Amino acid sequence: MIDVLDLFFQFLVYTSHFRGELQDVWTVALMFACLRWGGGPEKIGFAVWTVLTFSSTVVRALYDGPTAGEAELAAALWTVQPIDLLTDVLLFVGFVAIALVANRRYIFWVAAFQVIALSAHLLRALIEGMTPFTYVFMTVAPGWAQVFIFTYGLIAHTRREPNRYADWRWQVKTA
Repeated sequence: MIDVLDLFFQFLVYTSHFRGELQDVWTVALMFACLRWGGGPEKIGFAVWTVLTFSSTVVRALYDGPTAGEAELAAALWTVQPIDLLTDVLLFVGFVAIALVANRRYIFWVAAFQVIALSAHLLRALIEGMTPFTYVFMTVAPGWAQVFIFTYGLIAHTRREPNRYADWRWQVKTA
């Protein structure tokens, strides 16, 4: 049994080297798929996610500078990251706003996972002994769940009958 767990752990360590690239490729492919086959909520929701994520990356590069190394990154994870906090707040507001007017259920799950990422910053500020791994895991893992949920939402949208399901709540016809 120990050999199986050790093999599984080695597999996780090996694949962790490519996890960021895998998420980036999947996200870009999903973005184009949402633009091509998605309805209004899919297009706007993914646009909000893409714009805010890209802009936070640009702001972080300008703020930290090109010379931020591993030592600076490790030291920074012991405090709340203000750029990430602002990005997570704006993503939460955007997802909740879309969820309230979109005629989709999955977008509520996207907003719920954003609460987890947002709570990581609060916990980082309140709990002095919170490890950097926990902070990073709580801010990064919800992004993976959101990719899965957006993928599910796009697949569910494409499987619906055309012109039978309204994109927005105000378009729903009541009897």
